[in-house]
Amino acid sequence: MSTVPTRMFEGFDAASLAMLAQLPGWSRDDYAANRADLQKGLLDPAVALIVGVASRLSDELGSELTVIPKIGGSVSPLNRDLRFAADKTILYKEALLLTAWDGSDKKNSPMFWLRVGHDAIGFASGIGFDPARRQAWRSAVADDESGRRLVDALASVRRHPTFEVSGQERKSVPKPWGDDHPRADLLKHTSFQVRWYEPLPPTATLPRFVDFCADKLGELLGVHRWLKEYLTLNPA
Repeated sequence: MSTVPTRMFEGFDAASLAMLAQLPGWSRDDYAANRADLQKGLLDPAVALIVGVASRLSDELGSELTVIPKIGGSVSPLNRDLRFAADKTILYKEALLLTAWDGSDKKNSPMFWLRVGHDAIGFASGIGFDPARRQAWRSAVADDESGRRLVDALASVRRHPTFEVSGQERKSVPKPWGDDHPRADLLKHTSFQVRWYEPLPPTATLPRFVDFCADKLGELLGVHRWLKEYLTLNPA
């Protein structure tokens, strides 16, 4: 369940936002020297931001999105997980990643993302596939009615210049469908995310940035509702 933080979002600190551009070049000592400013100016506001945005979206959806209001929950840490990283010399990320999801299982629930960098912000909706959801995806995409509904939902946000759909990993269309299927590209997905990026607005340092982010993610409600309807599976 969502938990309201002790303070509302009041805006990111502009100087702390600028640090995001420098973070990939920092050492651990650099980070330690700036930890307090990053916590106060970026991380704490990020927690308040995702809670506020999720509350707005929950009202529109008519159901409560899940938020874990802490670093490591709905706000990813700024340090990179180097266990599987090809380049282990870059210790810190260049952006904040915020998430809220529609269900109890974060890994397999329809999700919203915000990616906040020093000069850009990304908006996304999507879901990961386990085997059951992969099959449910294919069946829903292949069906004429539900498949066209997804195409229509994607068309509503396709106007954004940086619009992209990720997760198409297969080289071939899975059987029993063929390359002539009208949604062959979507059938090749092994996960799904639709996203776009925009310049970070000056309002990032103001309380009304919550409304800006909620309005932008609100454009993805059609996609989100489709994912929830067709890929939210009942436990066996």
